[in-house]
Amino acid sequence: MNQTTYFKNRILDYYFGLVPYAPPATYYLGLLTNPTFQDGDTPLEPVGNGYTRAPVQNSKAVFSTAVGGKLDNDLEIQFALASGADWPQTKFLALFDASSGGNLLAWGDVNVLTGEPATVKDGEKAILKSGSLVIV
Repeated sequence: MNQTTYFKNRILDYYFGLVPYAPPATYYLGLLTNPTFQDGDTPLEPVGNGYTRAPVQNSKAVFSTAVGGKLDNDLEIQFALASGADWPQTKFLALFDASSGGNLLAWGDVNVLTGEPATVKDGEKAILKSGSLVIV
């Protein structure tokens, strides 16, 4: 996953003593339907049919220690069950600091789920396997 300018600025401001920063206790992983976006654009997520961002606890139990400028998940991350209809095709994963709204921190291709853009079918759930959420 690539960090957004917003997230990079928070890290730099913190490390150079310009502002205090307290990382959230929980991050939220979202699926995005828009094909591309730049900083400042609104990411588009599925709406309805059971879709919610997947909570990801910010802890050593979930994330491994960064190595080589990369950090990844040690535990599987599961989204809610799609219910009522399929979710629309998604092309990106996104890491947010809130369960809705909030700030987009990082994003990457959704192909870590399926090898291609993904459609979560009614009655199924998107699952991100251990080691597949890589933040650089």
